[in-house]
Amino acid sequence: MTTRTALIGAGKMARHHLPLMVEAGADIRVICEPSSENYQLTCARLTELGEPPPPNVPVLADMLAKFAGELDAVFIITPHKLHHDHAKICLEAGLDVLLEKPMVMNAGEAISLMETRDRTGAHLVVAFQGGLSPQIRHAAGLIASGALGELRTVAGMVWQGWKANTVGGGRPAPAPPGGGGGVDLGGAQQENGSKLVGGGVCAAGGWGGGGGALGGGGCLWGGGVSPPRGGGGARPPPATAGGGFLFDSGAHMLNTVCTLVGEDFATVAAWLDNRGAAVDIDGVVMGRLESGALVTINGCGDCIPGLENEIYLNMTGGVIRTCMYGRRLLIRRADETELVEVEGLPKMRGAWEQFMQVRAGEIENPCPPEVGLRMAKLWDAIVESASKDGMPVLAAK
Repeated sequence: MTTRTALIGAGKMARHHLPLMVEAGADIRVICEPSSENYQLTCARLTELGEPPPPNVPVLADMLAKFAGELDAVFIITPHKLHHDHAKICLEAGLDVLLEKPMVMNAGEAISLMETRDRTGAHLVVAFQGGLSPQIRHAAGLIASGALGELRTVAGMVWQGWKANTVGGGRPAPAPPGGGGGVDLGGAQQENGSKLVGGGVCAAGGWGGGGGALGGGGCLWGGGVSPPRGGGGARPPPATAGGGFLFDSGAHMLNTVCTLVGEDFATVAAWLDNRGAAVDIDGVVMGRLESGALVTINGCGDCIPGLENEIYLNMTGGVIRTCMYGRRLLIRRADETELVEVEGLPKMRGAWEQFMQVRAGEIENPCPPEVGLRMAKLWDAIVESASKDGMPVLAAK
């Protein structure tokens, strides 16, 4: 099925998604990218894949005004700080949205997107590999059905050599809130000349943009070329990213745990350590779910090169072992002596594939904004508790 698509954000992560998008029939009609270098690199990649380079309209409002009637969907791959505003305006234009992770910066933005989705009737799918994974969906179904008894405890652990590229080791220093242009999709102007869009601030300088704009008149993404994602190199500054390791790589852990347990956190206690950087590097989270089950999450971003993670879910009738990306699923039942890998489930090839299945009505949305809201409430509670030196806080209802 051919899907007329706009690519909003054309950095390294966008180029990572292109092969599967092209294979699955994405007709990329237009790109919205303020960095001319990123646009050129993406066009070169599309040419390698046998696709014609689409035009670039670096102002999102202008792009939608010109192309919305020719589009079915958009894939938004922009800095975390901009996700809410970019998704909202695209949903309101009547377009289905695949949104890179994490969905939003906080619970208020999550609720706003849910309301917009409900009002417009458009699809909104969040591109978390774990949430989209058939393995995670299968595990979540087992937990929800009670097939393995009652959930008692959850333990998640993720480590990565993440700090090596942060402040003092290659990552950018914090930037002040707001963009440099002072214009956007509309909203109140701040003292520094930047503008608020739908309650959020335009992107901080440094993500990329090279003078381009995404708002209706120029909410700058920042100066310079967007950094590579996932393989080293500087990541966006705190004002743009919304956090450090636990809200970047660790966001996969938070979202997958929220997907698996299928319920909200009631109480959260957390400690975050910046290790001399501008953002959190290490973090420990303890929580109690509304059902009473206990959860611990351990994230270490100041570790050796590489990335590893595990998730264990312990129930009265079995144990589940998986990972935050949903690449494996092992189960041990009460009458078994060891964990056994679950076979016969399809492997997830990429977020675009699941997005197409949702649009075609073949599957229910596996990573909806409801899970995004659950994760956002968890993150809000983590930040609040950590600011109080680990004092337990009640998660928002």
